[in-house]
Amino acid sequence: MYQEWKKLKKRYKLGIVMIPVGLVFFLSGGWASMLVKAETQVLDVTWGEGTAFDRPLQVTLRAGVNREVALVTQPPVPLVELERVVEVGLTGFEYRISLKPLESWEPGVRYRVVAQVDKVDVASTATVDVPKLSEPTLTGVTNETSRCLQAFTYDYGELNGVVEVQAALTPAHEVAVTILEEGVLIDPVGCLLPSTQYSLTLTHRLKGSSAEFVAAVSKEFTTSSGTAVAEVANPSRHAAGKPDGVKVTFTADMNQDSVVPSISKGSVAGSWLDAKTYLMTLSGLAAGESYQISFADAKDSVGDPVAIEPIAVQTYGAVSATLGPSGSKVGVDAQLTVAFDQPVDQAQAQQLVGVSPEVAFSTNWVGNKLILTPKEPLKKGTSYSLYVLPGVPSTIGLPSAKKLIHSFTTEPNSVQLGVVFDRQDRKLSCEVASLKMALKVKGVYVSEDELMGHVGYVTQDARGETWGNPHLGFVGSIDGKQNSTGYGVYWDPIASAANHYRPSYARTGMTVQELAAAIDAGHPVVTWGVYPGGKKDGWFTPEGTWIEAWVGEHVRVVGGYEGSVDNPTSFTVIDPVSGVQVWSTKKLLADWATFGNAGVIVK
Repeated sequence: MYQEWKKLKKRYKLGIVMIPVGLVFFLSGGWASMLVKAETQVLDVTWGEGTAFDRPLQVTLRAGVNREVALVTQPPVPLVELERVVEVGLTGFEYRISLKPLESWEPGVRYRVVAQVDKVDVASTATVDVPKLSEPTLTGVTNETSRCLQAFTYDYGELNGVVEVQAALTPAHEVAVTILEEGVLIDPVGCLLPSTQYSLTLTHRLKGSSAEFVAAVSKEFTTSSGTAVAEVANPSRHAAGKPDGVKVTFTADMNQDSVVPSISKGSVAGSWLDAKTYLMTLSGLAAGESYQISFADAKDSVGDPVAIEPIAVQTYGAVSATLGPSGSKVGVDAQLTVAFDQPVDQAQAQQLVGVSPEVAFSTNWVGNKLILTPKEPLKKGTSYSLYVLPGVPSTIGLPSAKKLIHSFTTEPNSVQLGVVFDRQDRKLSCEVASLKMALKVKGVYVSEDELMGHVGYVTQDARGETWGNPHLGFVGSIDGKQNSTGYGVYWDPIASAANHYRPSYARTGMTVQELAAAIDAGHPVVTWGVYPGGKKDGWFTPEGTWIEAWVGEHVRVVGGYEGSVDNPTSFTVIDPVSGVQVWSTKKLLADWATFGNAGVIVK
């Protein structure tokens, strides 16, 4: 027993409470017997001094002698024993053991402390709780709304430097995480999107831990719209000797020292009109040259980069001009214009302007525009050329180098008799309806029924093996179905009816020149044609005469034309069903040819 005592004293810092009764009991061998039989029991578990995740665990337990006593945790953590103190009591040995984890306690975990005697777990255990990692405090924000320079500092207090942190942005963007003595620096890499709401999320765990990262903190922030160029006031061209200024206006206050312009040739200097407006003055520019102003590393007042596109600068070169008017139907009273692109010597410029065919005109200037007013109306349907000879001197650039010429055509000759549309009264009354409109031009107001009384009917029967002759009068029912129960009447009976009111005559084989001449003389012309899609037809009269006819036969009035009598380009056609139309000469000829260019001229 004594040898065992020596071993304990040598191995441990042993304190012995000596009382007379205990000594006698010990020497008699009774105490030794009790110690061997004592039950192992964990009495107390407390934390020692230190941080929450690496501080030592102080365990007090009772066990018998001659036992191998050890402590383990559940879940298991590799432990390092710092100190073991053993004292002898009345009921056995008391062990005070100080332990700490080899690495660290896992945050938020409850550990069971289990005593082992001779490597066998005993029933008596105790538990300790490790606190969770606390939420860090946001202690610093740098340029939160900046797109490119924002940063966030989070403080973990006593855990700064021992916590491992991950950060993520939504929408996704790369984030740099730097561990500092005063905390964790979260810094987005590069520039974020403008006017965008982001969510910054931090997760953390103890440094060196194999545990999963857990949520720590999140923060919402919105980036600024980003500074941009709002407006560039830059004349399209500058006078070489005295160029205008170029003004750049930004959407936000700028870092004025960062805005440094450079120009490809010549020189440029700038000054700030206010925090957002920068005015540049140019010098040393040559006529007829192109320049470019560029900027490098411009930043706004919070340090975000600002993109400034290169600004093109053009000086006035050789004089040019825009000539007018344009078009193919210029009014005969129109003014002619020569708009020079820069200030010129007006007296000399005016001497170099002319019109062909020659026209007498008066002149006046409005700014850089020369206005020519013809003293007499221009001729209708005539092509003119307005020209400017080379050598027009500029007051700020170079003289004009080439002849400028501009052609235009005056409005065509147009003759309109003013035929008023009057829809036909009956299904097949287009012939008398057209004659009615033509007579109205001559001041004669007559009804269709009255005209039909003069035209007369050859037959009002439906079509049979033979049918009537439209050269003599109306064939079929005027309310019938065309080419079945009704048809119409040709030019001779219409001319005869017209002669009751105005001198009129029928013609076939007319030309468009004759048609235009009749209208030019004030005479409307009733013409025969077909509806679109018409097709040839025909029949024999009872007398055996073959009648050339068309399914879709239709009559209209021609009451106007454009162009000259010798070359009419279009005609005004008044259809008793469709109204007033303008037909090209080609279209009129195609329709008119179906009945051999037949018509009735009403004088």
